[in-house]
Amino acid sequence: VLCPGSGLGRLPFEVSRRGYACQGNEFSYFMLIGSDFILNHAIQTKSCPIQPYCLSTSNRTLD
Repeated sequence: VLCPGSGLGRLPFEVSRRGYACQGNEFSYFMLIGSDFILNHAIQTKSCPIQPYCLSTSNRTLD
C-alpha cells in the first residue's frame, strides 16, 4: 500500500499493523526525519513527544 503525503507516518503505521506491506511517501524532509525517528528509533511509547508549535508565538495571550 502506498501512502502519499504520509507526514509523521501515522497512516503507514496503522496499515502495517493490519498486516499489509506499506510504503510512506513524504515531500517534507523534516517530516521524514521525524517519522524515521518515531518509527525506527523511539524506545518506548510516548518517550519523545513531538510538539511542532511549542516555539510559535501566534495565538498566545499576554498576561
